[in-house]
Amino acid sequence: MYSATPTSLDFSVWTEGQTQRVLYDCAWRPAGSQYRECVRAVSAQLTTAPSTATGAIVIDRVLNGTSADPSSPVFTYTPNSTAPTYVAVHLAFPSSAGQKPGYKYHVVLDDAAYLPNLETQ
Repeated sequence: MYSATPTSLDFSVWTEGQTQRVLYDCAWRPAGSQYRECVRAVSAQLTTAPSTATGAIVIDRVLNGTSADPSSPVFTYTPNSTAPTYVAVHLAFPSSAGQKPGYKYHVVLDDAAYLPNLETQ
């Protein structure tokens, strides 16, 4: 793991015979939007983080960290973000998909993963 914050996760994966560096950044807010977006960027260059400018939007209309859900992190780490062995993901979305006035509740997706083979980067 290279870095871990409440809104981003930067790590390496072994896939298709090579190591790649993957960054998920869920802090980006498009101009004029009340929501955030999660961007996934990948690079074979392991010494620097991939650029979100070349990444792809993988999740849009995220409420985490906005005025609608201000204190909800996307990522949480156990025991801590410096040396995590467990990563939890929590995403909140508007039920109306943000297209028009609708229901006032949020749709929430939660998942997590243990990191049994985590190496020091």
